[in-house]
Order: sequence, then structure tokens, then C-alpha cells
Amino acid sequence: MRERAGRFGIAVAVAAAFAISLAGGVSAASQWAIVAGVVGAAGDTPGLLDATTCTGTTCWAVGSAEADIAHPTPPLIMSNSGDGWTVATVQGPASVNTFNRLNAITCVDAGDCWAVGVGDNGTTLIERYANGAWAYQPSPNPDGTEPELFGVSCADLTHCWAVGSYQLADNSSQTLIEQYDGTAWTIVGSPNSGNSVSNILNGIACPGAHDCWAVGGAQSDTPLVEHYDGAAWVIDAKLSPSGPASGLQGVTCVSSSDCWAVGMHGTSYDSATQSLIEHYDGATWDAVSSPDPLGAPSGENYLYGVTCDSSSECWAVGHSDYFVGAGWGWSLVERYTASTGWTVAGPDPALSGEWFLGIGCGSSVCVAVGGDTVDIGVLIAETPLPPPSEGTVTGTSGNPPSAVGGLKAVAAPVPDTGAGAVSPWPLLLVGGGMVSAVLARRMPRCNGRAS
Repeated sequence: MRERAGRFGIAVAVAAAFAISLAGGVSAASQWAIVAGVVGAAGDTPGLLDATTCTGTTCWAVGSAEADIAHPTPPLIMSNSGDGWTVATVQGPASVNTFNRLNAITCVDAGDCWAVGVGDNGTTLIERYANGAWAYQPSPNPDGTEPELFGVSCADLTHCWAVGSYQLADNSSQTLIEQYDGTAWTIVGSPNSGNSVSNILNGIACPGAHDCWAVGGAQSDTPLVEHYDGAAWVIDAKLSPSGPASGLQGVTCVSSSDCWAVGMHGTSYDSATQSLIEHYDGATWDAVSSPDPLGAPSGENYLYGVTCDSSSECWAVGHSDYFVGAGWGWSLVERYTASTGWTVAGPDPALSGEWFLGIGCGSSVCVAVGGDTVDIGVLIAETPLPPPSEGTVTGTSGNPPSAVGGLKAVAAPVPDTGAGAVSPWPLLLVGGGMVSAVLARRMPRCNGRAS
């Protein structure tokens, strides 16, 4: 696992030139916009959102309620059914005022959802939405320390899976997979790639009850892909190589023969890390071309979440850094269509310190969520989608597509007045020390959701 600290000893002239060359060019044609009233200014929602999903007329987002993990952090769940984003009531474990975080969410249908993460004293945390309310669910813990669940997916009401990792006494990490059979959650066997310090599963997608893909990182920080065929989980050895210092963060499947996984790759920890996108065509996983707004050897680009609203249009979200190891930059959204491949879609090259960690799409809107390290609060952006054509299916990051449609546009997006007009550098130079301190606590891990 990789720790990255902010390094601000860079010449101002070089930084300014870099910002000027990029500001305004990335999102000029994008319809993505930051949602007003949720970024963590005074009176807004503090915290960090790790994942989102949309089903029916409702979108959900999950994370932790405080930005500073050194202080009590109750789990955070937000929802929008067409009338704006609000914080939902969460029933947590007994000592809910210590560290809790929800890393992933999936919905079987509009009335049945699951959210997973890490709870008090280093235990797995699972919440379920049923009968109109969220309730804490007992979940097993492996024989080790620091178990955490990073992904969840349900094929139906009795076939749900959650994935993550835990640590052994020698500080090596092992994969963790839990299964819900309609009655209770249990731990099932999951393979690991050799005896390494890094075995972790970050995301999962199940296009069928006996067909699931889990992705993460392993063995010197190389990508790890595992498949469930109804009998057992096995490592997919046919994954195309993408170099060391690499890992996969999110996965989604349109069908059993059409899946996407995203993450990052590099040649070493000291070199620029660039976005990584892999596609599964029913036979093998292959790396495809992924645009990097801040390219090598100076910039770094990371992707954390992916979703497809149809077989021909997908979205991936993450973050771009100005310089290797800097830990600040702007949010990154990439779009895929069959005719254009993956292209940069925005939404915001002018505001700094923004991270998108999850994305989900309904029939009329896509939602990206993360955190704003400048205003210290949750970050939500939305883009409207054109009316779906007949036969189009929708899906969300971490779970299979759903035929449920009719999603209303949530809280009308407010244009970002800073996009393409204001350089992020003055704000960074004034508050660099504060931003660096916040990022050191909230920086996503190379092979994990958030540190």
C-alpha cells in the first residue's frame, strides 16, 4: 500500500505555467457541474463520500461524516429522490462515535440496498436499507486485524457479495470476501497472489448469481482480478500486464461478456502514475487507451470508480495531480463511447483539491461523489443524460446494470462559476499548509479506497 504526502517545494513560475496551460481546456464542452449546497463550506455537509448508486427515482451516496479521521467519524449516508441531497439517519454499531466509514453501496432494487465499510475498533461494517430505513447488520470478521470491506454487489436478494482485505501478524494483507445468502453474511475462501504485503480487493461486480468479478492489487502492487463461477473464487491469470506500482480500484459489468475495471499504473513509485482501464470481452481482460490530462513525466492521474449506463457509454472518475507525489490537483471524469473511446469529460479544471471516488448512473442523470479538501466537505457533481433509447439498460459502479428506469434529475446542477476562469494556484499557495495536512489524512491508497 502506498502512502503519498503533499510536497509543495515546487517553483511558483513552473506551477503557474502548468495551470494556465490546462485551465479551461478540459471541461469546456462538459455538462458536469458541482451541486450547490453540499460542498463543505459553513453550514454544508462535512466529510468524504466514497461511493454512489442510483436506482428508481433515488440516488444514494456513502462515506464518513468527518473529514479528519483523527476525530470521531460516524458513517455517512446521503440520498436524493429528486428534491435535493439530504443526510440519512444511520443506525451504527454500539460505539458509533469512533471511526466508521462506508466505502461502497449497491441496491438490489429501490427498496433494498447494502452499504459496507469499516466500523469501530477495526471491524467490518455493513448497513442495510429495507422497509424505508437503514439498519446495522452483523458481519463476520476474519482471524486477523484491520478488516475492511471496499466493495459490494448483489445479483438478487439472496446473492450478495462484499470484498476487502485484512492484515496478518506480519503486516501482510490478505483478500477478504463475504457472502450473503438471504439470511446472514459469512466469510468464504478467497485466493491471494503469493506471500506479499499487498493482497486487497477494492471492487466487485456480479452480472449474474454465479458470475462475479472482483478487482484490486497484489504482489508488488500489480493488478489482481478474481472470478467467481458459482463454485469458487479463482485468480484470473489472463489479465494483461500493466506494470508494477499498479492496482485496480473499481469494476462494473454491462453483461457477462462486457466489463470494465479502472485504476492506476506506473513503472515505479517514484515515477508518474497514470490511469489504467481494462476491458473484459468474455474471454480476456485487456488494457485499453486511457487519456491522462496531466501526463508523464510531471503529472499523475488516478481512476477510482466506473459505471456504464449502456453497453456503448461508460464513465470513470478519479483525480489528477500536477506533479508526482504532490497530492493536489483537480477532479477527473472520463467518458467512453463506442465511437470515441475514452475521452476526458471534466468537470472542473479550475477548482483545486477535489477527489472523485465513486460514480453511478440512472436513466436521466449520472452522479459523481468524493471530497473537497479545500472546503473540507463532501463533493457531488451531476450530469444529465439524454433519454434512453428502447432497450437501454442502466447500471451503477460495483453492481450489475439494472433495467429500472425513470430516475428524475436530482437537484438541478448549478454551473461552476470558477471552471475555466480562475486559476487554482492562488488558493493553493495561500492555504498550502492546510491542504497538505488534510490530504495526508485523506489521500486514497494505491490499493485501497481511502487512507
